[in-house]
Amino acid sequence: MVMSLRWARLLAGVLVFVFVFSGFVSAKPQADASGLQKTISKVSLSGIPISGYATDEVIYVNGQRVHAIVYYPGLEDMKIEALYRFAKKNGVDMNAFFRYLSEYEWEHGPVTFDEVRSILIKFANEQGIDLVRVAKREGVDLDFKDIIRRVTKENLKPRVVDIIGKLSVASSSTSTSDCGNNPDFIYDYYGNTITDATCDPATFYFDHGSFAGIYASAKVGTLWYIFTWSTYRTPSEVKDWIINYLKNEKGVAPNEVELVHIKYFIQGYASWMKRYSTTVYFDNAPVQDCILFELWSEATYYPSTNTWVKYGYPDYNLGGLFVIWGQEIKTLAGFAMKDYTPYPTVSYRIVGSGITYVNLTLYSTIWHQQRLEGVGDWW
Repeated sequence: MVMSLRWARLLAGVLVFVFVFSGFVSAKPQADASGLQKTISKVSLSGIPISGYATDEVIYVNGQRVHAIVYYPGLEDMKIEALYRFAKKNGVDMNAFFRYLSEYEWEHGPVTFDEVRSILIKFANEQGIDLVRVAKREGVDLDFKDIIRRVTKENLKPRVVDIIGKLSVASSSTSTSDCGNNPDFIYDYYGNTITDATCDPATFYFDHGSFAGIYASAKVGTLWYIFTWSTYRTPSEVKDWIINYLKNEKGVAPNEVELVHIKYFIQGYASWMKRYSTTVYFDNAPVQDCILFELWSEATYYPSTNTWVKYGYPDYNLGGLFVIWGQEIKTLAGFAMKDYTPYPTVSYRIVGSGITYVNLTLYSTIWHQQRLEGVGDWW
């Protein structure tokens, strides 16, 4: 698996990643992260919920047994996704819309499909796009009542939306039962080679980046309530909002909430990455002489003890974006997401649905997510 300097030069400066998953490599995986086989066969609609729901499950991700939040989409999720695709295809700036919807939901609470549609139509009109007129011209029903005829096992399959196994670190060594697995093999033009496996510490040079949004979840019994926002709020603000929402809208008492978990995502560009004494340089990478990676800070609140556990910079504006800008940063590798595609293609996954309808599209050219531990160097 080690790439020689001669071979690296033959690649003409293109950085290559080789991803190894539990002893096999598959350019076209046949199963999703939960291990369920993909199929596009039609399904019976009996028993499919109007709204989706999420559960805490023990599953296998890349051969490793982990706890994960698994989301089961409902019919309303299908309608929302169809509406978003239609709007995006016709020129609506969806990133700007999600920021607007994020603020709207924070002020007014979660919205229904009908409300999302009305808000989106008004937002598009302000951009000079008449979605109602376009829909009539193209014969599109903006109620998407025909969505039931297009429901398949493929778009109803469970989605792994978060790995909730803990990462821990002591100095520059790590220790959990799932550490050391799912390695990325990372090379550069000069022949430098490092691996980045689950829980591995790594130092990046954070060249620049942007805040992607907040993913939050609240556990009540075996169910998870999922929330997403495109704009920054402090952990306490998010926790209070969720607790109040569950109490007022779902009848869930605060002492019934086991925990509230919050992740702050940053899309970051790094010009180099280091493990121990080896540094991989990305100056010949095809994207801005940097590697694009997914970085997060996190905060978890436990109502029973009124305590927080935090990593990175959840209390800082935009998840600490301007704290780490232009700095060396310490990270730990999270689990690889199996729906990513290998470098140099910029891979992505969408986090959303659930109680709120703000989608967060997360991009990366490295399979592992990286948890932000702080500014500085491990070694």
